[in-house]
Amino acid sequence: MKRVLIIDSNVSYLLMNMNRPTGGAAVQTSNWIRGFESLGYEIIILSENMVKPSKYYYQIVVDTTSKKKNLSGFISALAFYYRTFKRISPDFIYCSIPWWNRLLYILPAKLIGIKFIQRISNDNLVQRNSVQIFNNYFKSMLLRVSLNLTKNIICQNEYQYTTLRNRFPRKIIQKLYNPFIVHNRHFISSKEYVAWVGLFQRQKNMSELLNIALALPELTFKVAGTEISKGILDSSTQEALTKLKNTRNVEFVGNLNREEIFPFLARAICLLNTSHEEGFSNTYLESYSVGTPVVTRKNTDPDNLIATLNLGRVVDTYEQIPDAIRFVYSGNIDYGERMKDYLINNHDPVKLSRQMLSKAV
Repeated sequence: MKRVLIIDSNVSYLLMNMNRPTGGAAVQTSNWIRGFESLGYEIIILSENMVKPSKYYYQIVVDTTSKKKNLSGFISALAFYYRTFKRISPDFIYCSIPWWNRLLYILPAKLIGIKFIQRISNDNLVQRNSVQIFNNYFKSMLLRVSLNLTKNIICQNEYQYTTLRNRFPRKIIQKLYNPFIVHNRHFISSKEYVAWVGLFQRQKNMSELLNIALALPELTFKVAGTEISKGILDSSTQEALTKLKNTRNVEFVGNLNREEIFPFLARAICLLNTSHEEGFSNTYLESYSVGTPVVTRKNTDPDNLIATLNLGRVVDTYEQIPDAIRFVYSGNIDYGERMKDYLINNHDPVKLSRQMLSKAV
């Protein structure tokens, strides 16, 4: 049987409906899995997180490599991945996030002759200067080397695609929008609050969320999410969180599971995105699926889709966002059917998965 090995440490939590902070890449991976399955592929997941395979439909291989950051740890990890890939013998390996340690997967895959597919999860990961992501020049260099050695790269938007095509003109680089399974969900006409969804981290720019909430005291803001990891919040995010929790019109609702996120978005006036950078946020697709528009800046409107297709409101600066929210709140635009058609036409998991795998080398 045909096999795809999925490298994603958080997708198993989603597939088992466990309420854990996972990030958008895992959400995207769960939908790629549905596409791969529909094409007849057996799914195997490699994950660092300890889960019990007996409770779950897919085979989950637990990553037991040493966390030691020295030569012996590097060699033992290479040996583990070589043995694992050789034993599983997948037709493809799909990796959901590019990172500084991906050489540990790429080198064994090359030795065995397995097609390795790297998905780009954020715009900041295609920039040549990625030191700011890791705060470490050596790790930044390893990320660049891993991208150099990867033959198959899948991008989320035109910015990622153009940037990488210019850097690597001989690689197989595809632009494929995030897959999304469209369900028949009830559109709710009564809108109660501005929704914000994400992991609490620097990239999400919660300082601007605070500024926007303070500028709109007449509206309620509901914040869904949690810290990306305990104890590693940057000072700016920590300060913004403290102030947000003491702001009268802001309510924190915690980390929502997959069943809770859709009714939460359905009751929202809009989904507000304040991120510095994005790739293609899965929360946009979740919001569209319940007929709720997105309000964001041009910098985080992938391929200008929101502005061009009228899927929400897009502005140039953070200072313009309060007026954009007022516009959506006071308007009578019915976004529902337009958004449903957009999702069906552009984010079908089977069609996208077929395109991804058919062009991989």
